[in-house]
Amino acid sequence: LVENNGIGALDFDGVRVDDGGAGGIAATISKSRINANGGDGLELDERGPGNVWMNVEKSTFNANGFFDEEDLDDGVDVDEAGPGGLHAVVTGSRFVGNLDEGLDLDEEDEGGVHLVLQNVWANENLDVGIKVSEEDAGSVAASLYNVIARNNGDDGIELEEEDDGNIFASIVHVSATLNGDSGIQIEESDGGFLAASLNRVTSKRNAGNGAQFSESGDGDLFVSAVDSIFARNGEYGIQAEQEDGGPGFLFLEDVRLNKNTLGDLDLLGVLLLGEDDDD
Repeated sequence: LVENNGIGALDFDGVRVDDGGAGGIAATISKSRINANGGDGLELDERGPGNVWMNVEKSTFNANGFFDEEDLDDGVDVDEAGPGGLHAVVTGSRFVGNLDEGLDLDEEDEGGVHLVLQNVWANENLDVGIKVSEEDAGSVAASLYNVIARNNGDDGIELEEEDDGNIFASIVHVSATLNGDSGIQIEESDGGFLAASLNRVTSKRNAGNGAQFSESGDGDLFVSAVDSIFARNGEYGIQAEQEDGGPGFLFLEDVRLNKNTLGDLDLLGVLLLGEDDDD
């Protein structure tokens, strides 16, 4: 139980680990409540050569980040910079009502992000529910199963990769609803490709797109959606853009697209395969 830090004059994180030299960070959080802290609920900051390994199970990170109105904080904030990667497995955990992101993973320089989320809620955070960002030479590989991202102030789920690297995303039995921007946003820029597989996804009543996929560099875009619903969103049901040199493909099977404000599909440089069900 780690609660109520940072109520007074200082910005206190619930749990914070910093490493600035040779070596990495390995953190295991199990059956813990890390709630109502003025700073981040959990912050891991690795700035030198080395990896971050994080394993979280059956824990809550709720209502954190309220101390500084000009610089609000997250439920969990992990930063990895320098040579090394970020490896995270999160199961059976909740990220609810934080003043910035619910779960925020950032990786810079050499190294990638490997993320597994299973049985996770990220609801009612003031910014993005689940955010993954990778810059420079490295890829993002993300597997999300039985995840709920609901009523967040920005995107429900956001995966981004910049520079040389790829995104591989498996999104299964995921619900992204009532978010302030898109339900699911996946973006890759520069020399890499975006490959995403969605199965049994529901993305409804978001202010932006139900799902947005963007590949803006010299790379390819491959997206498949099966047995999924994208409905009643404020912009498009699915928006997919391939802006530069590579091909783009969107495959749909048993997908329900209806009553999205700007239209069900918005495709730029992307070939549609399969069929959608707009009943």
